[in-house]
Amino acid sequence: AMKPVAVYAPAFESGAISPATVVKDLPVSYSGGPFPKNDNRSYSFSRTVLSGITNSINAVSVRTLRMIGYDYSYQFSKDKLRISDLTDHYVTSNGSVKSDLGDSPLGMGALTVGATVRDMAAAYATFANNGVYREARTFTKVYNGNGEVLFAISPSG
Repeated sequence: AMKPVAVYAPAFESGAISPATVVKDLPVSYSGGPFPKNDNRSYSFSRTVLSGITNSINAVSVRTLRMIGYDYSYQFSKDKLRISDLTDHYVTSNGSVKSDLGDSPLGMGALTVGATVRDMAAAYATFANNGVYREARTFTKVYNGNGEVLFAISPSG
């Protein structure tokens, strides 16, 4: 779910890629084994960005992320698509520090804290709204034309 938000949207907006751009579909490193691994554990040497998106290819996503840079991807996701829980400095209970500025968090969605459904829904709605972000709203009641409640949920879920 993060690839379109953190990689492809900022890469398209910056002009770094188009759907027809060809990107290597190969690991970017081999220390400790190939990284990143594609879901099917195979690589096709190169693919178009469109093929990388439609098939959710990790190697294409990470290579595209590296083209635009972690900082640009992070800022775009946080500021323009308002993924609020992205973090550049998170101290765990054992004192280690984690960050979403990297291949796995931004390029493959392995976020440190995660993202809320509300944030992701608003980010994806931006794509359908011609790139214009609107804050997500939650409806708790649906009325018919006579003012009668057809459906209601409590705000807590």
